[in-house]
Amino acid sequence: MSGSLLKVRNLSVEFGPAGKGVRVLDRVGFDMMAGDCIGIVGESGSGKSVMSLSLLRLVPEPPGRIVEGSVEFEGVDLLTLPASRMPDIRGKDIAMIFQEPMSALNPVMTVGEQISEAIFLHESIGAAARRARVLEMLQLVGIPDAEQRYDSYPHEFSGGMRQRVMIAMALACNPRLLIADEPTTALDVTIQAQVLELMKQLRARYRTSILLISHDLGVIADIADRVIVMYCGRVVETAAIDDLFDRPAHPYTEGLLNSIPSRSIGQERLYQIPGAPPAPTERGPGCAFYPRCPKRMPVCLERTPPLLQVSETQQAACFALPAARP
Repeated sequence: MSGSLLKVRNLSVEFGPAGKGVRVLDRVGFDMMAGDCIGIVGESGSGKSVMSLSLLRLVPEPPGRIVEGSVEFEGVDLLTLPASRMPDIRGKDIAMIFQEPMSALNPVMTVGEQISEAIFLHESIGAAARRARVLEMLQLVGIPDAEQRYDSYPHEFSGGMRQRVMIAMALACNPRLLIADEPTTALDVTIQAQVLELMKQLRARYRTSILLISHDLGVIADIADRVIVMYCGRVVETAAIDDLFDRPAHPYTEGLLNSIPSRSIGQERLYQIPGAPPAPTERGPGCAFYPRCPKRMPVCLERTPPLLQVSETQQAACFALPAARP
């Protein structure tokens, strides 16, 4: 469970006409070691899903395009590979659980056929062996009566069971990296806990690295080792999970943590960060969090703060940090 798995550097994405596009992802970078579980958090529109799609080159072109950066997976820059090579990587080396399983699953194919197809695309094994693998995966993710449910259609499953099918499909070829985009969205609390426990068990069993995207810090705290906080398409803080909760460095991270209901016990109202994130077309120079920040200074309007080392395991992009002061 050691060794570099993924290196992302200056990843930038724009939407719109070439030369006049709107930047929605701005120079995102991070490292991921084999066996890591990294959580990506931020409000809707912060660039989490665009970032995850960019790693697999799934940003629709047009209207979007990756304009800068590199994504090195086990030493190979995925952004420079021929497009014809990417289907070999998607599903086998890097798999993804999409945000809404009902729209990600084919409604006119049985779940068994869909998982079997994923195996067929990447492994040269016979139909009987594929069926046995599918049944094994369905049992592994906790779907009862796997033999009978093999021939069921997605609409015959509950939301939680569909999410388990997506996880089974994603893990069918034993990928080294699993990207989970809001895997517990729209699930009730009980099913959410079951899905997270399942992901932890699968990580321990297969040593699969996980990139978990969520707006729910409680979900991130339950499974992640490290956290990347995004705002308006940029990384504003990255830290070990304990450091983030105990000593948040960026004002936006503080606001997210204060918005957790359990931290508002005894207060008259739940805390909320004032205002709303600006639209991509409204972002000017300087720090995008400036209009909502309680620690804003004149310099924040003039320049975009770089990521600064706060501690051995924590970085943040804020001019109010002691490390940023002259």
